[in-house]
Amino acid sequence: MGRPSLSPHIVIVGAGPAGSSAAIALARQGARVTLLERSRFPRDKTCGDGCTPRALWMLERLGLGALPGELGAPVDSVRAISPGGVCWNAVIPERLFGGHASVVTRQVLDERLVRHAVQLGATLREGVRVEGLERTESGLRVRCREGEVLDADVVLGCDGSPSVVRGALGAPDFAPHEGAFAVRAYYEDVRLSHPRSMGFFWEEALLPAYGWIFPLPDGRANVGLG
Repeated sequence: MGRPSLSPHIVIVGAGPAGSSAAIALARQGARVTLLERSRFPRDKTCGDGCTPRALWMLERLGLGALPGELGAPVDSVRAISPGGVCWNAVIPERLFGGHASVVTRQVLDERLVRHAVQLGATLREGVRVEGLERTESGLRVRCREGEVLDADVVLGCDGSPSVVRGALGAPDFAPHEGAFAVRAYYEDVRLSHPRSMGFFWEEALLPAYGWIFPLPDGRANVGLG
């Protein structure tokens, strides 16, 4: 028999950007990492797809520096229109992590992040739905659908606001008035008046909601309401 590994086993619930980024950092430090994702990649996510200058800086540190330039639309300014019709345009200053942003679809970004984590040694388990978490004498036990259990030294809850891990820790549910929703569609063959800007739009009848129009490569745009 071989000697048991002395590296901690860390189970990460949710393999979106938060979970995959954590997996990358931990795998680099030699930890045994298991990523649990209920969906299968590539998978979509309702989102504006915008990566701020700070996000690009973080992606570069994680080892995905070339991704936005290859598969995203470059952004260097912000455009906002108030309910009263006042328009505000601003160039993103260079002092903010270089001043360059990008728009990359989550279907692309999330998969690239999780595949990078796997390349560094993390184990990805797709199609696994976590249903509970409990303490054991030696650590923690993650209970999955179909009766499967995984033992871990540390569990990270990166499974969004309706987090199973959060609920297992006894955190109260969010109040109904704190809920939010978003709808999004991709448009093709569009000509944007400001093709290098992230656009935000407020309408009085929809407050506190706002709309957005973000450019994408090849004449596409991400249009949504949140």
